[in-house]
Amino acid sequence: MRRLLCAFAALAFGAAHADEAAAPAPSPAQTIIAAAGAEGVFAAVDSASARHLDSGLLCRFQSDGLGGRIVLIPGLARGDDVACEFADADLTIRLYATRLPVRASLDELAAAAEEAVRRAIPQATADGAPQVSDAGATSPAWRARRFLIANENGARETLLLYVAQQGVWTFKLRYRALAPDDESVRRASERAELMWRGALADAQR
Repeated sequence: MRRLLCAFAALAFGAAHADEAAAPAPSPAQTIIAAAGAEGVFAAVDSASARHLDSGLLCRFQSDGLGGRIVLIPGLARGDDVACEFADADLTIRLYATRLPVRASLDELAAAAEEAVRRAIPQATADGAPQVSDAGATSPAWRARRFLIANENGARETLLLYVAQQGVWTFKLRYRALAPDDESVRRASERAELMWRGALADAQR
């Protein structure tokens, strides 16, 4: 009897370990969500992207998730102020979705976002006039502003700021890249606007 019980115990132990071995590893997107404590706020769409469930904001990460993170910003109700970020040595991209408790116009939101940049980065200087885009058939109206920054190493960077309002949600993009010359600034501006338009389209799906 004792041998029989031991045999059953060994089989059960082996089966449990087989189940553990068969369980798939979490995807990069699932790992990023878990690291932020954002379960129930974000959900993985595929192995390298996650969607904010309330606003529709889609966060796209590298295939291995390297440099990516999700942030639940404190101050509002959980999930009402979120961001997803990708960063490496030369580039930082941060997308925001915020549901404010009070209504504000798009121009007010854009002015507040610009002021937040100036507070966070005192050396940032506006480069050119604000960009205004009216609502289209598939896109909300949005505002944009470009800044130049002399960073702590003396290198020049550019920061592209975009703001849109869709229903009760405010979307923002901060795209910050090294820009040693005017051609680098132009290329960063083109890439940032392409990403911004894509992010707005993704949020409507």
